[in-house]
Amino acid sequence: MFLIRYFARYILHDESAVRLNKGLEESTLTYEYRVPVGVCAIITSSNMPLYLLTAKIAACLAFGCTGVAKPSELTSMTAFRKF
Repeated sequence: MFLIRYFARYILHDESAVRLNKGLEESTLTYEYRVPVGVCAIITSSNMPLYLLTAKIAACLAFGCTGVAKPSELTSMTAFRKF
């Protein structure tokens, strides 16, 4: 649940953020531009299936993408039943 709340707050921030990162010898300018990329394949391992699946699905939905989840065959049924 923590990750879903995190990404729900993250998308409320300014969409077109511009940052100037100053290093010792050179500076870089970073643009942040959020655009849905389409369908994301979500593949999780057998250890911590629910946590990894929740983290990937929350990020996918927050940015407007569609996710297709494929948990491991060796995982417990929690990943199959949650979403």
